[in-house]
Amino acid sequence: MTDLIFFISFFFVMGISIRGYFLASRLRDELDIEKGTMELYYLINSEALGNSKQSFLKLDSSKKLALYRSCIKNTRLSMVVIFSCTLFVMLAEAGGW
Repeated sequence: MTDLIFFISFFFVMGISIRGYFLASRLRDELDIEKGTMELYYLINSEALGNSKQSFLKLDSSKKLALYRSCIKNTRLSMVVIFSCTLFVMLAEAGGW
């Protein structure tokens, strides 16, 4: 049971991460910045997990803001999946299932 939970969540997190990378790539194209996609993806993840109320990016149009919010939601969803997977694996190992 533990292996099944682990593999399902692994592929789910990988899919979410790939989706986040492509969202960051689209946002990078919209912002027309020199930074690489991974650097922008890291910056967005840092802003999503931190207490920042203001972004370092210039989000002057609704399309840019929508892409940025999608990236933030994607990051938060991946964290929820990772934490819930950890909880489920611990419960399964402890014999709770």
